[in-house]
Amino acid sequence: MNIKPALGDELFLNILKDGETNDIYKVLLNGGTYKDSSENLHTFVGLKTTLSYFVYAQNVMTGDFQSTRYGMRLKDGDYSSAISSKERSDCYNNALEVANHYLNECLAFCKAKGLLGNRKGRKVLSTGGCTIRKIG
Repeated sequence: MNIKPALGDELFLNILKDGETNDIYKVLLNGGTYKDSSENLHTFVGLKTTLSYFVYAQNVMTGDFQSTRYGMRLKDGDYSSAISSKERSDCYNNALEVANHYLNECLAFCKAKGLLGNRKGRKVLSTGGCTIRKIG
């Protein structure tokens, strides 16, 4: 829901097909360093780490918390403790912010290497449910 729309269907399918054999796709998946058109050196962590942060953020929202007659609880051994919605939301937002930053770094790599085709490389901000785009 986050990575495929940012990359586009064609690039996404090409990565799935040739990701382990194509050298540029390997760098995109695993991260690395590259030079842009101005010969500036950049580094990024790759799509695998980016995906991990999106999964972690989702897990925070649906993870190891259980609904009980005492409310949402964090199961910890024989006992459980309460988790506030603010704590859950803060953790989710922090993980999502990191994931979005890493995704934008991956998109910058794709743009520098011409992987986005005719699509314009734009920054993506995932809010977990809706897409926000700058108009104008």
